Amino acid sequence: MFEDKTCLILGAGASRPYGFPTSGELRNLLLGGDNASRTIQELGKNFKNSIAPSDVENLIKTCAYGGSNQLARFRTIFGESQRVSIDSLFRDLPDTPNNKELVKIGRDAIAGIMLLCEKNARLDGDWYQWLLEFLLRKGKDFPAGLITVITFNYERSLEQYLWLAFMRAFDVTPRDARLMLEKIEFIHVYGDLGPLVTDGEAKSPVPYGDCNQMFVASDRLRLAGMRAASDIQSRIKATIADARRLIFLGFGFWRENIEIMKVIQQTPRFVWKHDLDKLNPHDWAAKSIYASCYHLWASVMSDVNAIVGRLHDGTPLVRWGTKEQDVWQFVTHWDLKA
Repeated sequence: MFEDKTCLILGAGASRPYGFPTSGELRNLLLGGDNASRTIQELGKNFKNSIAPSDVENLIKTCAYGGSNQLARFRTIFGESQRVSIDSLFRDLPDTPNNKELVKIGRDAIAGIMLLCEKNARLDGDWYQWLLEFLLRKGKDFPAGLITVITFNYERSLEQYLWLAFMRAFDVTPRDARLMLEKIEFIHVYGDLGPLVTDGEAKSPVPYGDCNQMFVASDRLRLAGMRAASDIQSRIKATIADARRLIFLGFGFWRENIEIMKVIQQTPRFVWKHDLDKLNPHDWAAKSIYASCYHLWASVMSDVNAIVGRLHDGTPLVRWGTKEQDVWQFVTHWDLKA
C-alpha cells in the first residue's frame, strides 16, 4: 500500500486495455467509415461481445437532431479540421448557434460510445489488478484518503472494477463494497456518465453500460473546451498540492489538459539534490512524480519537463517510462512507492 498521499492522474490510455478508445480512436469512431471499422476490430480484442460497425453508426445517427445533413456537417468540420481530439476542435470553434449544435452532437455521441464500450469492456487483469493488489495488501481495512484518482475520462470502468472486486473478494454486500470504494476519491475532471448503481442508494443512477441512458449521461459531460467546473478545479488544485506522489497513467498531456500541471507552486528550473528537503511541500520537486509515455511525442515531454523542472544535473523531476511501455509495463517496471 502507498504510505503517503498518492494521486493517480488518468488519461484515455489508462483504460485502453479494457476496450475503451484513445482520443485518436474516438475520432475514428465519430467520423465513421473504414477507419471506424478498423478501430472497432482493434478494440474488439478486449470486448466480451462483438460490436458491428452498424451498432456505432446507428448510435451516432440518433444524436443528429438535424438529420443526415447536420451529421455530415459535423463530420466534415471535424474531419477536415485534422484535430486529433474532438476536445481540441471544440475549444477553438467560435461560440455560435451552429457550432453549439455540433458540440451537442459530439457530446451525445461520446456518451453513447462510452456506454457501449462499458457494456462490452473486459474488466480483467492488467494494471487495475495491480492497483487492487496494492490496496488490499493489508486486507479490506485499507486507510481512507491515501489515494485519489483524477481522471480525464468519462467512463467509470475503474470504479466498477474495484466495486465488483471488493464485493467478491470479501463476500460483502454491495453497500459494504461501496463503502470500501468511497475510501478512494474519484475526480472526473470533465464529468462522468452518471452515478453507478452499487447498492440502490445512488441518485439518478446510470447503470454501467446502459446505452438507453445515453442522453441522460450526455448532460453530465463537459468537453475540454467547456472547461472543468470551478469546484472541480479547486478540488484538483488542492489534491495535487497535497499529494506527495503523482502518477500519470495513459495521460496524453494535450494542451487543453496540461493546465493541470500549473496549479501548484512553480519549482525553480534547476534544483540541487541537497535542497530537495528544504522545498515547500507544494513544489513539484518535493514530490515523487512518475509518468508513462507510450508513443508520446518528444516535444510534449519537453514541455512537461519545462513546467515541472529538473535537478541541477539536468535530470527531469518527472520519472518517465519508455515510449514502448504501455501502462501495465510501466507500473510493473517502476517501484512506484519509492
